[in-house]
Amino acid sequence: MKKKWLAALLALTMAAFAGCGGGAGNSSSAPESSAPESSAPESSAPESSAPEEDAPAESAADSSAGGAVEKIKAAGKIVMGTNAEFPPFEYVEGNDVVGVDADIAAEIAKDLGVELVIENMEFTAALLAVQNGQLDMAVAGITVDEERKKSMDFSNEYVTSSQYIIIAKDSGLTADSLKDAGVIIGVQNGTSGDFYATDDIKGDPNTEEVARYKNAILAAQDLMNGKIQAVIIDELPAKSIVAANEDKLELLPDKLTEEQYAIAVQKGNQELLDAINATLDRLESEGKIEEFLIKHMGA
Repeated sequence: MKKKWLAALLALTMAAFAGCGGGAGNSSSAPESSAPESSAPESSAPESSAPEEDAPAESAADSSAGGAVEKIKAAGKIVMGTNAEFPPFEYVEGNDVVGVDADIAAEIAKDLGVELVIENMEFTAALLAVQNGQLDMAVAGITVDEERKKSMDFSNEYVTSSQYIIIAKDSGLTADSLKDAGVIIGVQNGTSGDFYATDDIKGDPNTEEVARYKNAILAAQDLMNGKIQAVIIDELPAKSIVAANEDKLELLPDKLTEEQYAIAVQKGNQELLDAINATLDRLESEGKIEEFLIKHMGA
C-alpha cells in the first residue's frame, strides 16, 4: 500500500548509525566479517515441494493443537527473525535489536499478551527459518514478490520502498555506467537489490561483477575502500549509510524500483497472519508506523 507520508519522511536529514529506540526480549549477535559471499545468486527463499494430493502437508496453524496463536500464547513468547544490519528498520543498539520492525513486532507481541524474542541472523537464513516453521515470523524489511509467495505467506503491506544506488563521492558513475564491464556492484545477499543488479543491470546470473555481502554496511565499507564501484540497497538504509559517510559516499537521485514490505509467516498460517494484520491495522489507524519511522530515521 502507498504511504503518502513516506515521501515527506525521506526529506528529513539523516544522522549517523547510532540511533535511538528500545526492544523487548531481544537477542542479537555481533556484525559479521566484511568478506563478500560467493557470486552465485540465491533465490529469495527455497520453494517448498508440492504436497501429494492425497496427503496435504499440515500448515503451522493446523499442526498445533488449538491453533498457532494458542500455541504462541501457551509458550508465552513470539519469536521473530531478522537481520539487524538494515537501519532504520533493524539495527543493533548495545545488546538489543531495535528499529521500526522491532517496534512493530513488539506491538504484535503486546496484542497477543506474550514476550517478543528477536533472533538476529542472516537475511536469507531468516526467510528459510520462517518457511520451515523454526520462527513464528520474519520481520526484516522483506519485499513481497511472487517468488517469495510460493514458499511463505505475507501480512498486509506496511511500508513502500525503492532500490537506490550508492557510489563513491565524485566518482561520476551513473546508473547506465553500472552496466559497463569491470564495474562491480555490491549488494546484500538474497535481497531485491541483489536480484536487480544481477538480472536488470548485469543480465547474467553467473556474473562476477555482483559482489554479495551479509549486509549493505559491509558492502559500503568495500565501496569506500575502492574494492567495488557501487552499492544497491533499499532507500532508507541507503540514505542512512550515505548520511553516516557523507564525505565519502553519495546517493544517485533516481530510484530503480518500487516495492512493498510485509511480515512473513510459514505457508498456511492464516491464524497468525490474521493476528498480525489486526495489529498492523491498529498501528496504521493510530499513525504509529509513521511515528516509528520518525523515531528511527537517524539510525
